[in-house]
Amino acid sequence: MEEVCKLIENSKVLHPVAKAAQIDSRYWRDFLDVMRDYKAVLNESQFKSFLEKSQLDQCISLPQYVQFASEACVVDYIIRKYKDGFSYEPKYEGKKNPECSFKYNGRIVNVEVKTPDLMKRIEQENNDGVKIYCAERLPDKADADKVSTFIENRLGEKINSVDRLDNKLKDYLVSANKKFPKTGEEYFNILVIALDIIQDMDEWYSYIFGNTGVFTKASYVEEEYNNVDAILLTNIQHGHMTDDIMTDINCWDLQNYVSLLFLNPQKEHTDGFGEYYFKYAVDLFGFCTRDFLVYQRELDRQSDSETCSENERSIYRKALYLNEKLVDMSIVSEWCKKQGATS
Repeated sequence: MEEVCKLIENSKVLHPVAKAAQIDSRYWRDFLDVMRDYKAVLNESQFKSFLEKSQLDQCISLPQYVQFASEACVVDYIIRKYKDGFSYEPKYEGKKNPECSFKYNGRIVNVEVKTPDLMKRIEQENNDGVKIYCAERLPDKADADKVSTFIENRLGEKINSVDRLDNKLKDYLVSANKKFPKTGEEYFNILVIALDIIQDMDEWYSYIFGNTGVFTKASYVEEEYNNVDAILLTNIQHGHMTDDIMTDINCWDLQNYVSLLFLNPQKEHTDGFGEYYFKYAVDLFGFCTRDFLVYQRELDRQSDSETCSENERSIYRKALYLNEKLVDMSIVSEWCKKQGATS
């Protein structure tokens, strides 16, 4: 790792990794392990390109750094777990390419990682006063403005709007669709969304399975994104977001985060996707997805219980996998509480 250490030593900026290296923290040492994993499978040109992307000796904004760190975490996990047929930045559609691909149980799994910039959103959430957030997508932004104005007039104080980020998901789907090969029996294409806290996962889950969710028949996205077979929600950003980065766990290990992989239910009976997902892909990124689906199944059973009130039964019915997903409650947060997860 001489080239990495040299970049850090010659750095004239306070790069997050350089700061960790100055105190020889676990964050720095675990980062070096990631570099070793990369170097073991990338050729010289690819590794040089990867180092340039890290910007170790340059000024880098927090959103840029978190994007780099999130991609590195996901790809490193794949390098360690699925070396068979691993390919870094494979090219399918001209110059566009996903992060990586690998062979797994008869298919080529392609992975594209997207990391939304959450800085503006965090600032909005930290504003004083009354904040308003639309739980579902409104057909017209003017409708949201009318709601805010109405509440302001009734309360007599300014309302601070907290923006929905579902348009980011739309952009990610359209972009990934262009990078992935055409969907079919040969491939399994996964779009990874790297988020910060568990509540972010609740929100983005609703973007996927809410009233106009992207994996529903009433999707708000009109553009083509059929090449995206599944979406992985994970809270990787959480380990890299602050100056006081945690040192008691390996922040570079994807297994230390909550990662939930969701197949588009409309593909369950197409090209063997359902069988592949439930038999193989559900465990690709650890145990969380399987446990979460079991939790959903338990909610299904509760919906049929004679001890449930009609209101509870109505809510639980929305958890059925092949019908509506449960978005009326913070289902990821509730599941995490049962698992004892805190991030």
